Amino acid sequence: LKAVSCASTCKMSDSSCATELLFFGYLRDSSSGRLHIHEDVIVHVCIPCYIQRTHYFLPCNGAQINSETNTFEVAPDHRRYYNAHCISQIGWSRGMHSMSIKVLKHCRESQGFSIGILTNSKVCTDEWVLDSAAAHTTYQLYVGCKDDRNPSGIYGLSGDGCSKTLNCIQQIDLGLDEDEADTVNPVDNADTTDIDAEQKLKQETQTETLHEASITMHVDCDRWEMRFFYNEVQLGNSFKIKPGPMNGAYYATFAYGGNAFIASEKKVPAQYQLLLHTQEYRQ
Repeated sequence: LKAVSCASTCKMSDSSCATELLFFGYLRDSSSGRLHIHEDVIVHVCIPCYIQRTHYFLPCNGAQINSETNTFEVAPDHRRYYNAHCISQIGWSRGMHSMSIKVLKHCRESQGFSIGILTNSKVCTDEWVLDSAAAHTTYQLYVGCKDDRNPSGIYGLSGDGCSKTLNCIQQIDLGLDEDEADTVNPVDNADTTDIDAEQKLKQETQTETLHEASITMHVDCDRWEMRFFYNEVQLGNSFKIKPGPMNGAYYATFAYGGNAFIASEKKVPAQYQLLLHTQEYRQ
């Protein structure tokens, strides 16, 4: 949080000012370090009402949002195979931003998911949205299902609506298939904490679910860099992304899909809880 003094700029009853203070980190006095907004207000009002809201997301292709539990789910009447996705309608074009989800219910045998960003916030497709040319520019951390032909890892895509180029930026060995190597793929300049995070994720994906795991992305729109975390430990390296489009932005996206029948049989329907989605304050 930034340490700036702005106690005289607004009253605490002014919700728009409180929102600005929250989103830009203007919460503490520079000399005393005291909170301008009471901690209880931050915890019980600001965070749930502004940075944990699923209302800002547009569901598509079988996705269902439960606003009461703050979760991304699958519509009960959707077809057996699905590629659901939820796209934030609040863009990121400057400053530091983050999105984090908690895995509540996930069937490793039949489901995969991605957390990432794209530049076309209105795209709705039967494809895996972060692999679609219609999404334009995308970046994602993909966690595949068991025996997935597409390796789990960090991907980047450049598309123009008709054609696309999809590249694997970093492959992350999650141990989803029995015939995969027992060791984690080396990552240049990665320290031991990176390897530990990958090893832990690898072990947990070999169980039926990733129960209670948190997956987070950080996007720096000033330096145009991005990184991903598993349970608050970084996976792989930070990497550069393309600057956001002129007069445009990146939009946080969560995609999930698989075989709903198998998931239902195993009583593990997809359910992922939004923990954090920062906003960009604009006048």
